[in-house]
Amino acid sequence: WLQFFREVEDPALEGPGLIDFGGNFLTVAVSELDNLWASQFTKGLITYNPDTGECTHIKQGNSVLRGNRIVKIVSHPDGPLLFCSDTAGVDILLDEVNWENSENWLFLSTEGDQLNGNIIRDAAIGQNGHIWFAVENVGIVLWDCGFSDGSPTWTDTQDDVWSAPLATLSGSTFSFEGTQAIKVADDGTIWAAGGSGIVHFQLDGYGSNGISATHLQTFREKVDSYTDGLLFGAISEIAIDNNGDIWAAHSAGTNRIRLRGDDVFIDSYTSYRDYIDYGFGVLYSDGIISGLPGGRVRRVACNIDARQVAVSGERGVMLIEVTPESANNSGPLDNLYMYPNPFYAGSSSIKLGGIDAEVSWDGYVPSGGVSIEIFNLTGQSVFKNDHVEGDTPLWNGTLRNGELAAPGVYQVRLEIDGQILIKPLAIVR
Repeated sequence: WLQFFREVEDPALEGPGLIDFGGNFLTVAVSELDNLWASQFTKGLITYNPDTGECTHIKQGNSVLRGNRIVKIVSHPDGPLLFCSDTAGVDILLDEVNWENSENWLFLSTEGDQLNGNIIRDAAIGQNGHIWFAVENVGIVLWDCGFSDGSPTWTDTQDDVWSAPLATLSGSTFSFEGTQAIKVADDGTIWAAGGSGIVHFQLDGYGSNGISATHLQTFREKVDSYTDGLLFGAISEIAIDNNGDIWAAHSAGTNRIRLRGDDVFIDSYTSYRDYIDYGFGVLYSDGIISGLPGGRVRRVACNIDARQVAVSGERGVMLIEVTPESANNSGPLDNLYMYPNPFYAGSSSIKLGGIDAEVSWDGYVPSGGVSIEIFNLTGQSVFKNDHVEGDTPLWNGTLRNGELAAPGVYQVRLEIDGQILIKPLAIVR
């Protein structure tokens, strides 16, 4: 972990690394120079160089930054950084090294000839100099900033084209005015998310009269047990992994949308606690219970090669390894089963079968084996052991207070070598 530190003249006013006390961190990005950029909301920007340890503060007062309320930072592959604000539109820093020079900044207008609004929730880098903006209460706006010798012509406005906002799309019920996140896929198609839905479309044309697009798919919240759909709650972020699959952040977990030819598969992941709290048992099997820490998921993001997805929420962060589609998807827990199941608390013990897991000892210190934790229906942990071997008695149903577990269905979380599995366990007396 890296932490921001710098010397301050008045520690009573400025904490180490912070512009001053207060202000949540809403967004981070890595620039093309591998510097870390973070927005301390209402305070300004912090940039950190991991090689030198230098920490720089950029804000109104020491720069030409128009506002300190930055909600999204987007790094352009050609070097510039786009700062999206919820009050002042978009500021673009063309040269991050020389940020103090006002000539290295570009300011996009919030008027009708450009952004059409001042609340910008997201920006996405498209193809051929295209940049997409999600403008709240307006829609999606496309900026063609021109292309010359393979690079955008940032300061030459003569070749710029701004589209009128896209608010609705024929064939879809999605309202672009509430777009919170937007991404451009490798094939050039666009994904937008907001409210409780996600829309996928293809750009056909654009200009001052608007955007012409073809609707491909719209995904909405799941409403019954036999129809695919998304989890409950507003979507705040989407990401695209190296398989081209879409990951969405929900109030109650995350979804993955997989397009395979003409087929569409929607995978849902939630925590055991949220599975119970939201009553998902009516719509889903307990197979959607995963290792998510629980609570609202606010961000999903991929690393530089899109082979890992970070799922960040109110109760923690989970890092998911993305298996290439062509690879073998088998794991050490694929054939696992628990026996006996159901079992009689106090008179027998459950064991794990179908796995090859050994525990080794260095003196009295164990290592290896399966990590197991058992939860009751209220989400309380009733048993935990980080080192369990196959076909070995591991729990006889006795709780930590010495009492026997009450009859009912429990959830067992198992993990080994990065694979996580949730299994139901029935206890009888």
